[in-house]
Amino acid sequence: MVTLAPEGARAPLRTLVVMPLATRRGGAEEQLYQLVEHRREAGIEPAVAFLQDGPTVAWCRAQGVPAFVVEAGRARQPHRLAHAVHALGRIARDQRAQLVVGWMAKGQLYGGLAAAAARLPSAWLQPGTPAGAVPIDRAATALPARVVVTVSHTVDRAQRRLLPRRPTTVVHPAVDTARFDARRIGDPPAVRRRLGLPEHGPIVGAVGRLDRWKGFHVLLDVAPRLLERHPDATLVLVGGPHELDPSYAEELHAQAARLGLGQRLRLVGQQPNPEEWMQAMDVVVHTSQDEPFGMVVIEAMALGKPVVAAAEGGPAEIVTPGVDGLLAPHGDRPALAAAILLLLADEQLRARLGEAAERRAREFEVAQFARRFGAVLAAAAITPSR
Repeated sequence: MVTLAPEGARAPLRTLVVMPLATRRGGAEEQLYQLVEHRREAGIEPAVAFLQDGPTVAWCRAQGVPAFVVEAGRARQPHRLAHAVHALGRIARDQRAQLVVGWMAKGQLYGGLAAAAARLPSAWLQPGTPAGAVPIDRAATALPARVVVTVSHTVDRAQRRLLPRRPTTVVHPAVDTARFDARRIGDPPAVRRRLGLPEHGPIVGAVGRLDRWKGFHVLLDVAPRLLERHPDATLVLVGGPHELDPSYAEELHAQAARLGLGQRLRLVGQQPNPEEWMQAMDVVVHTSQDEPFGMVVIEAMALGKPVVAAAEGGPAEIVTPGVDGLLAPHGDRPALAAAILLLLADEQLRARLGEAAERRAREFEVAQFARRFGAVLAAAAITPSR
């Protein structure tokens, strides 16, 4: 583990963040937005180099943060890789960066090489669970880094299994608790009317990209049992297809047809207001396999919603079963159905878990994340390489 530098007045740390993506897709991208917005709390002065163009470039510039586009292509193209690394090194020197920060493994692959060429220290964010069989995880880990910032203890353990072993530390991602504030959004009946959802009967739902490892098919499998006990219930899935697995959404539609779910299932696609859809739900379900963290879990908890999540990965670090949510073994359909039915049958239990969940979510506020992340970067900038 990395040792944090003592807090105190210091000049902002000039950092160059190397970010592969320039669109707002998931948790890792959301962390970058949060760090940029709260850079003063973090004590950093960032510039961001994107490896492709997209809307986040303009957003950073609008925030007053220097943003650059270095079209990297594929890492397997040596001449493109060399050109991109050279360009990143030049940007780091021009911005007088004190530390290069790779965002995700691909960001470290390019940023780590650029840092070495520019004789600068580097660090990187590992938001996913790495695997030794994945070439980019191995390549990113092979490059020198003062610290690898992981998003959960689950990810941290997996990262430390890769060779060569690099110093790691856990910084949990944050949730904008102001955005996921039930009092701001409105009471569930009003939200249901706004969204065109049934005003009566329980609503069980899940939010996330329609990607196979997210396990939405597991939730659909238990739907008939839920409807047997609660025929007026509605199941709502919020999320769009993943570009790397577009057929999964079609498979979910086919599965729903085979199960005869009809109007009891709403597949509403990607939505700009997931907080409203979750506010309309009585129970939020999270069925991902080996989830690195589980930001949706925190978002639902911030709304005061009882959550049923898989008993592994990040959610198992977030939820204390029976205190602020429930856990069920991943893929265990009977256990998942039993947990959901328990909540639907007991309004007082839902209320008690929801109140505790809201308190738990406050431990993941954005300003706290920014301060912690900034302290880790500051320590990495002055810690000798190992």
